[in-house]
Amino acid sequence: MALLGRVSRIERLLDAQRSEVVRSHGLTTTDIDVLAGLWRHHPDGQRPRDLRRTMMIGSGTLTPRLDRLQAEGWLERHPDPDDRRGCLLVLTEKGRTRVPKLVEELLAVENQALASLPRSTVDRLDRDLRDSSWHCRLATLENVGGRRTPTWGRGYAARGWGRGVGACPHGQGGYFGSWLKVAVAQR
Repeated sequence: MALLGRVSRIERLLDAQRSEVVRSHGLTTTDIDVLAGLWRHHPDGQRPRDLRRTMMIGSGTLTPRLDRLQAEGWLERHPDPDDRRGCLLVLTEKGRTRVPKLVEELLAVENQALASLPRSTVDRLDRDLRDSSWHCRLATLENVGGRRTPTWGRGYAARGWGRGVGACPHGQGGYFGSWLKVAVAQR
């Protein structure tokens, strides 16, 4: 119990600092998940359904966010050449220039949080939390009779999908897990 409480407290403290950074740009942490996801992919764009899968959120959550980010000039929707009904999400010039700077600011927050720790401690924590996440995922699958269910990761677990069936409270999905890996790698 104490361990998970500590992990949760660290996440809340970092999330508060990250929220300040993204709020100064008129965004939310979920907005930066969307924009960074598009930034990491090829410049030809990404389908909304693929972005939803990587973020582990539903279309009802993503579509209004995409509409707002498009209205604010961060991204555009282009016709999908492989699917006349679909679109590709592409960062605008504003998105291509500002998202990398925003990512650097966010990494600076995380690197500052890790700066007082010796590299060996950071490496050990990363390894141990990765292993814990894996074991938690296995326990989740065992608790629902081996059926694969999306109960871990920030998107699904935060919404309570799968709660009561061993949902992992510290999954590595979403924002924290992906940026921590980059921050650790850059130390």
